[in-house]
Amino acid sequence: MIGDRIRKSRELGNYSLDVFCKKIGVSKRTLQNYEKNENTPTLDVIKNVAKICKVSFNWLIDGKGDAELTDSGISNYQHEESIEKAMEMYKELPIEDKSIIYAIIKRCHLTMIPIDDDIDEAFKEG
Repeated sequence: MIGDRIRKSRELGNYSLDVFCKKIGVSKRTLQNYEKNENTPTLDVIKNVAKICKVSFNWLIDGKGDAELTDSGISNYQHEESIEKAMEMYKELPIEDKSIIYAIIKRCHLTMIPIDDDIDEAFKEG
């Protein structure tokens, strides 16, 4: 339930009840009621929890996907979905455009920006 995910988020961030309730803008009693699933938080509270704890808003709401966000601010599940969509779009491009994109990715890779090896291989194959 959402209260369990709020508590887990708070614990992942190593926040005490006192500190966390101030950060998300609710009283200690209200936060305790959320965490016990006795009350349902407002969307603003959920957004604050997601932002402060760097967890996925969607995960807080429904428990689906990954809780923790990547550096880009999206969940790993959303990240994988984005890569798949990008690969599908890439496959439809003319060879000249593919070459340009591949060169950009290769340059990023050489400058130590992390790129998964399987993505690098997929672009070579495309």
